[in-house]
Amino acid sequence: MSSETNHNQGKWHDLRLFAAVVALLIGLGIAVLWFLARIRSDVESGLSSSLETVLGTADEALNTWVKAEEQGVTLLASNDDLPLSVAMCGVCEQVNL
Repeated sequence: MSSETNHNQGKWHDLRLFAAVVALLIGLGIAVLWFLARIRSDVESGLSSSLETVLGTADEALNTWVKAEEQGVTLLASNDDLPLSVAMCGVCEQVNL
């Protein structure tokens, strides 16, 4: 009977060892998933910040371009010779110059 008791104790020891290994692997898996989620969150946050910076820069550049174009158009519109120049261009096109 002593050998059977030792055998049963060995089975329980093996079962506890197996359960401990399974618990360790589950804990390790959960930790890995948590770290991956954290990394993904950090990457998305950084990407979002970068895209906001690019959007702000593009918006400023577009506003600068619009102001420059408005100044050019205003300058042309204030030129008294503009109607004559436009009329001459029309004449030049008709004569194929």
